Amino acid sequence: MEYIAMNFSNVYERQDFKDAPDFCYTDVSDITGTDCYCDDDAVLKLKERIKDYSYRGIHYIDSGNYHYMSKLWTDKIDRPFVLVVFDNHPDMQRPLFGDILSCGGWIKEVLDSNKYLEKVIVLGVNNRLIEELDDDVLREADNERVCFVTRQEIADAMDCSANGCEESEINIFEQKAALVGENKAVYISIDKDVLDESVVKTNWDQGDMRINEIYSYIKEVAQKNEIIGADVCGEPSHEEAVNDDIIIRSNTVNLSVLNILKKFLM
Repeated sequence: MEYIAMNFSNVYERQDFKDAPDFCYTDVSDITGTDCYCDDDAVLKLKERIKDYSYRGIHYIDSGNYHYMSKLWTDKIDRPFVLVVFDNHPDMQRPLFGDILSCGGWIKEVLDSNKYLEKVIVLGVNNRLIEELDDDVLREADNERVCFVTRQEIADAMDCSANGCEESEINIFEQKAALVGENKAVYISIDKDVLDESVVKTNWDQGDMRINEIYSYIKEVAQKNEIIGADVCGEPSHEEAVNDDIIIRSNTVNLSVLNILKKFLM
């Protein structure tokens, strides 16, 4: 199993989750054209830097500005798979110009280009942002190739649980794990902006999930499927990384997510 931390912005410098002997700390900060948008030259250079690594591992990919790295990691998958994404954003916007790969549109790029992708499930997404998507993306959702589990849907189920609803009515994680199917290869991508700001601070607007909710869903999925790889993003901005509390919380979440994923990766 490979453990990789990709350094785009030096935001990991003061975090120790990646200091274990089995971690590979990969410096890509010298590559230009990578912040939010990844130009064609940068894509080629990044592919070269990760060519010797497998998708079978846990990949930390810096802030949400670089979430498009999930596409480059999943490009390596050579078998049918389901992509499970935890994110406050749908990441299915068309680029503002050309066909450039972006942090806000990488999922659509995977849908359009990866012949092995069967389905995408996005959990914790802001419902308002779904409504802003292009009609062709929403048609994909209607055809069940894209499944959204919104922040409000999860929150309503958790409120129901707190108020004593019947178990069959409130186990949303078991219900939504069924969207994946059974005996599937599953790649997981976690953007920490899906979490509440009381848990961690990222450089994008955030949702209201908790770590235990991420754990519950992955556990349910892993019972009937094979988790083949994962990545994690959602670091604070480099400017905020000088704040001790922000760095401590980010490092703590990175360790928690690492321990969760280690339990279930095959």
